[in-house]
Amino acid sequence: MIKGVYHIGYGARDDNESISFYQRYLNCGHLRISIEDDSIGGFGRFVGEGERFRWSMVTHRVGKVDFEPVQLLSRNPRPIPENYNWGDIGFNDVCLTVEGLHELYNQLREEGIKPLCAPQKIIIDGKWEKEFFYFKDPDGINIKFEQDLRDSKKEPRVNGYKYLCIGVSDLRKSLEFYRDFLGYRRIIWDIEDHLEWMDDVVGQKVYGHSVMLGSEYDEYLLQLIQVHNRKAQYLFKDKRWGDLGLMEICFSVEDLEKICNYLRAKNVSVLVEPQLTTPQLDYAYIAYVADPDGNYVEFSLHKNKTHPR
Repeated sequence: MIKGVYHIGYGARDDNESISFYQRYLNCGHLRISIEDDSIGGFGRFVGEGERFRWSMVTHRVGKVDFEPVQLLSRNPRPIPENYNWGDIGFNDVCLTVEGLHELYNQLREEGIKPLCAPQKIIIDGKWEKEFFYFKDPDGINIKFEQDLRDSKKEPRVNGYKYLCIGVSDLRKSLEFYRDFLGYRRIIWDIEDHLEWMDDVVGQKVYGHSVMLGSEYDEYLLQLIQVHNRKAQYLFKDKRWGDLGLMEICFSVEDLEKICNYLRAKNVSVLVEPQLTTPQLDYAYIAYVADPDGNYVEFSLHKNKTHPR
């Protein structure tokens, strides 16, 4: 039913600033589309009737997954909580794979972008040998650059989206949703203990349960994390579509009605029924559901065969 990850959506205070940042530092390419829109019908009931916003789609020069910044025009967006901690419940960060990580790290510092940590290593039983660091985009979204250790001496390049990290309140329920319902059935690794590779990022020891999942339809992954040694806050509580931060993961699908009916049978509520939301685009039909913690998952069907996805 699902063909693959289509885009990562996020709320931006100034979409032009955000797009320029993603083009300069994340190796994003051209602006494929930018449309000012009003929320109407079922989509209006979902995001707020009559909300005005501008949404854009930015391609990547190497990767296949697009980025979709949304700027609200009818109200000020709610910011990411200042006391946010990695492992809080919601979309925590977006990871892009890179080569030449140390040179990219130094380039960011030279341009006045302060990474959240020095490059850190994570080695898990020969299954996962990576090096990474974090920094923030203009709206406070955590961006993770990660490379295979063998790529450390290559020329610096950002290769594109690889996975989202999602903080969850109940790992069992989230595994059921993403693994059993949405097809992330490959378990790359599963660790429950001291997640020591995150200590320097967070500034304290991190204990929890983390699972890295692979999908059955594309090369992209999904990391789930439930922290144990502190009370996690909900990043998405009272948050509305278009507020600042990571907002949605969108999947391209073959049949919108089929996947919605399938999820209904699994007791997953459909927040936005299959519909055409943007008259300017007569090929794009969408539907929305939420994961067990309320994070938005979009499904998109493109009926125009000339569309790049």
